[in-house]
Amino acid sequence: AAAGPQLGAHDHNDAVDAYITRGTPVDQAHRLLEQRRADLLLQPLPRGELLRRRLDGLREAWRTWANAWASDFNNLCVREGFLPPARLQQRDTLLQGMAT
Repeated sequence: AAAGPQLGAHDHNDAVDAYITRGTPVDQAHRLLEQRRADLLLQPLPRGELLRRRLDGLREAWRTWANAWASDFNNLCVREGFLPPARLQQRDTLLQGMAT
């Protein structure tokens, strides 16, 4: 909930900042949950079916969140352009690092 239901960025810089501060923790928690899910569901657990349903609900909540952020980012790109400033472009950053 602290990450917010939407990206809420005005430009590419805001989008990067929002993802670093609010989005990354959500994605990291989801990744860890998915890794642990496989381990948990392979073990015979009491109320295992309830656990599976709750995990499915968490996966669905993450997907809804991720889709909303992706949609917001796509709208930002339509509005601001699909290429961010050069300093945020991976290719540009890599090439600058090779030149020094």
